[in-house]
Amino acid sequence: MSCRCARIRKKVGLTQEGFALRFSVKLAILRDRQQGQYAPDQTERAYLTIIDRDPVAVERPLPQECEAA
Repeated sequence: MSCRCARIRKKVGLTQEGFALRFSVKLAILRDRQQGQYAPDQTERAYLTIIDRDPVAVERPLPQECEAA
């Protein structure tokens, strides 16, 4: 699953920091996932699938303050 997180992040053209900000994911958790330390749970897998299929659709409903976090 760690390769999937990295693949999706690279597909949308973002650094780890950028991906975390854009999709409201904690940077430490993203890094852990990409290093294979922890496997995403069912909810995280679903969220990654949606980001993979349509990242713009995921961004739309997120509040702007998430980008500044």
